[in-house]
Amino acid sequence: MTLSALGTRYAHALADVVTAPGATVRPDAAAAELRAFEAALKSSVELQNALTSPAVPPARKRAVVGLIAGRLGSSQIVRNFLFVLIDHRRIGLVTEIIHSFELIVDERLAMPAPKSRRRGS
Repeated sequence: MTLSALGTRYAHALADVVTAPGATVRPDAAAAELRAFEAALKSSVELQNALTSPAVPPARKRAVVGLIAGRLGSSQIVRNFLFVLIDHRRIGLVTEIIHSFELIVDERLAMPAPKSRRRGS
């Protein structure tokens, strides 16, 4: 599996959550929250190194991500998604995931709703 396929898989999973009926976060809000986290990540080489280093325990990475997400006002859904990326050692793909997520959401929102078919007509 290529990195692109991995990023797309995570992006689809998040899109499934935020486009589901009754979702507590709008897709555009989730994208904005992810972009804010990405900006924080890109602003510090030390932070990038800490979050991508196998020498830093996942629990410590989760604590740091939780602190950053809290300061950014991230929703619980986005915060949990970032934790999944940490747990699966995919936080380095966040930029790619955001890009794929935005494309997927755009495609889903542009699709017309399926028309119901009447039986017996």
